[in-house]
Amino acid sequence: MNLNLEHRISVLINPNAGGGNKQLAIHAEEICAPYPAQVHTTNTLIGMRQKVQRDLENGVELYVICGGDGTLAAAANQIATYCATKGLRVPKIAYIPAGTGNLLKTLIDIEEIEDPLNLLLERFGKEGIPTRAFPLVKTGFVDAQTSEPKSLFYTMVGCGMDAALLQD
Repeated sequence: MNLNLEHRISVLINPNAGGGNKQLAIHAEEICAPYPAQVHTTNTLIGMRQKVQRDLENGVELYVICGGDGTLAAAANQIATYCATKGLRVPKIAYIPAGTGNLLKTLIDIEEIEDPLNLLLERFGKEGIPTRAFPLVKTGFVDAQTSEPKSLFYTMVGCGMDAALLQD
């Protein structure tokens, strides 16, 4: 493992979540500058996977995910799967809701905090960062094209009317 102590914190931002987080990405770069943190923006699953894998190999200690439920599910899945495959320690994961619906925010009652990224970075390595367990559903399936086993994490699973609405 190549432990990069200069970047102990990785911030992953989906700039398209919630109708657009481009300003959040610019703001995050400014906030992270004095800290041992790096900011990644990605709006593709492949790009996110590559960045997460590189960060994990470099020994990141805290992964901050800024986006919606889809961004969180994809990143959490990649972090958990890659760490399990490579025998790596799973880093702490922080979630800053920045999506359209933010279901997880409602499920675990994340309160509104002004400038949450700055607060999190200030408290990194100190006591006082509140933590909460949250429900995830892990599903497994085999990719029909590659025959590879896959798994996904969801904050909710729907069928019927809610699934039909998401298809629109």
